[in-house]
Amino acid sequence: MAGYLSGQSAFAAFKTGEQTATEGHETITFEKTRVNIRECFDLKTNHFICHIPGTYFFSYSVFVIGTRPGINPDIDLMLNGTRITSARCMNIKDIQIGNSTVVDLNVGDQLWLEIWQSGEGVDGTNDKCQFSGFLLYERGQKE
Repeated sequence: MAGYLSGQSAFAAFKTGEQTATEGHETITFEKTRVNIRECFDLKTNHFICHIPGTYFFSYSVFVIGTRPGINPDIDLMLNGTRITSARCMNIKDIQIGNSTVVDLNVGDQLWLEIWQSGEGVDGTNDKCQFSGFLLYERGQKE
């Protein structure tokens, strides 16, 4: 893409409203980005798509709402369908939770956030929910 040096990839996605999970595992949707170098975050799928192989840093912070007694919703960071890290809300109503990780990615790898617990929700008003990531080190293609 014009204007970007090779080895640049970064995004910051934000939620602008509430979302209640209706199934066991549900992708958290984001409505806007403030940074989206190489258009690596797809607002249609709510997935980060790796265009440059290398080592990346990802973080997320989510405001969980409506937690019921005995219900502990998880916010999971998924990589190609496998959970790689999680944050759990433990019987506290309306709380900010998050996590971060460093991961090696190949071209085409996809990451996204899921909420796991039917009937629980997240509140993104006033940018209380964010998901971001950036490339730390570029790696050449494997031979």
